Amino acid sequence: MGRIIGFKDFPNAWEGPAILEFELYSEHTRTARYRSYLQQQRFDIYVPLFMLGINNKLPDRILVALGKSAEPLRTIGFRGEPLKPKVTSDIIEFNFVEEKANSVKYNLFFAGQSYNLYIPNEVFADELPPPRVYLQIGVPE
Repeated sequence: MGRIIGFKDFPNAWEGPAILEFELYSEHTRTARYRSYLQQQRFDIYVPLFMLGINNKLPDRILVALGKSAEPLRTIGFRGEPLKPKVTSDIIEFNFVEEKANSVKYNLFFAGQSYNLYIPNEVFADELPPPRVYLQIGVPE
């Protein structure tokens, strides 16, 4: 049988979610640094303090859900305007910035501050990183 013209195997787009447990590593002015270990790589995440709903003490452990945002990136129409990422105390979204050697960089600009999220390539496996991801935090019992 001959070669089929016009068809190409494209990598699948990553959907998620990835749910990981992190331990508190250090506290910063606007964020708290948490750390988790994947099979081959360490994963550090800087969680904005407003997401943790803290009174006086940061949680020692958190559960983090990462996934592809289901929200649209732009308004409908020929001149569709970009939509801002969702930011609530329960969930925040980050926009794709660039692929690095060992991770994919995402960014959120909120309330005059910039927050970066570096997701290790191991999380995406062989799939394409999405243009926007969500981050949701929970505290295990």
